Amino acid sequence: MKKVFLSLSLLSGLAGALMAQEVMPLSTQQDTLAFVNRYLAGLYQSPEHFYYDTSVINFRREALLLARSDDRQMAGNGEVTLGLLDLYAHRESQAMGHFKAALVLDSACFLCYHKLHWIYWYGRNDYGEANRYLKRSIAIFEQKAAAEPGNADLWAQLYELYQLKEGTRPKVMEQRMTAISDKLVGMMPDNPHYWWQNSFHHKNDPRKEEQDLVRAYELQPSEAVYWNALANFYCNHKQEAKMRKVLEDVRRYEESSPQYWYQQKAVYLYRCGKKEEAAKVYKEARAKGFDIVYKH
Repeated sequence: MKKVFLSLSLLSGLAGALMAQEVMPLSTQQDTLAFVNRYLAGLYQSPEHFYYDTSVINFRREALLLARSDDRQMAGNGEVTLGLLDLYAHRESQAMGHFKAALVLDSACFLCYHKLHWIYWYGRNDYGEANRYLKRSIAIFEQKAAAEPGNADLWAQLYELYQLKEGTRPKVMEQRMTAISDKLVGMMPDNPHYWWQNSFHHKNDPRKEEQDLVRAYELQPSEAVYWNALANFYCNHKQEAKMRKVLEDVRRYEESSPQYWYQQKAVYLYRCGKKEEAAKVYKEARAKGFDIVYKH
C-alpha cells in the first residue's frame, strides 16, 4: 500500500493534544492534522475498506458541514480535512481539489502547499507544478516568519519547505536550514526533535554534532530515534565504550519489544569489528524468537 507521509514537525507536541476532543470544529490546521491522524489510526486495511468504513463516512460528513461554514477559517479547515481524507484513500485528484479550495480561503495554508507539492512531485511526476507551489509557499512563509520572529511553528514550517527545495539549491538551502535549526534549538531548548535535527547540520564538526545528539538523548532517552542516533555516532567515531554505555543504559526502555535493541547492538558490534560478540548477540536474539539482520 502506498503510504502518505504527514508532517513530523507539525505533529511534534500535538500527538496527544486532542485525545479528549471528539467533535469538530477545529481551530487550526495543526489541530486538523492531529485530529485526522488520531481519528483514522488503525481504521483501514485497504483503500477500499478505508474509504467505505462507516466511521470514516460519518467523519467525512462532519468535515463537509465544516467546509460549508460561513467562517473562512473553519471552512478552510473543513477543506483541508477532506483533502487529507482523500489523500489517505489514494484519491489524489479529489484531494487536490480540496487543498486548492482551502488555499482560496487561506492563501497561507501550510498543509495545502505541503500536500500539493507531494501530490504533484510523487503522485503526478509534474515537477514544474510542484516547484511552482513550493516557490509560492516559501515566499509566503518567509514573509510570515519575518513578521513574527518569535513564532517557532512558522520557522519549523519554513524549515520543512526548505527541505523540499534542498534538491534543487542544496548549498543555499543548507545555509538557510542551518540558521533556522540553530534558531529553533534556542527557542525550544526542551524539545529533543530540534536538537536531533540540528545534528544534521554539524556533520563536519563532530564536537557540535555529539553535543546535539547527547542533548536530544538526555531529554528523551526512551525514544529509539535519539538513542540509536547517538550510538551510531559513537560507532562511526570509534568510541566503542560510549556506544556500549548508551546501549546498556537504554536496554530497560526496550524490554517490552527488545528485537530492535538486539538488532542495533549486533549491528554496531559488527561494525566495530567485534564480529564474534555480534554473532553471540545474534544467536541470543534468535533463541528468543527474534529475526534480526546485523551484517550491514
